[in-house]
Amino acid sequence: SYEELAAVTGAGHRVVNSYGSYLNQQKPFGYSVYAYQDTWKAFYTLSDPTTNQTLTPAQEALIVGLSVSQWVIQTDAANLFANTWPRSAALAERAWSPRADVNTTAAEPRLEAWRCALTQRGVPAARW
Repeated sequence: SYEELAAVTGAGHRVVNSYGSYLNQQKPFGYSVYAYQDTWKAFYTLSDPTTNQTLTPAQEALIVGLSVSQWVIQTDAANLFANTWPRSAALAERAWSPRADVNTTAAEPRLEAWRCALTQRGVPAARW
């Protein structure tokens, strides 16, 4: 939780954040409606682990990574890559981008290029 993130970094420990990064969500954390078609955009705009936090710059520096999870409740071999790659790529880009950079229009060509690279390597990554 965000409270645990603040407590752990407040104690001086480095963390890899995973809160809210469940890729199987059709309604990402922070959304009040289902947004299945544009879920990658929701993850892209809402994936900052410090949102609504009062972390100090020193605490923020202790967040060293982001972990994502794909649960199998609504996922099987037929849609694993379709669900996993667009959403995890969006979260990965947000993890290393400046906090204010949440422009999905600007991100889409970069993420589409990543998808093309995956499909050229034989990974059946779905279109955004």
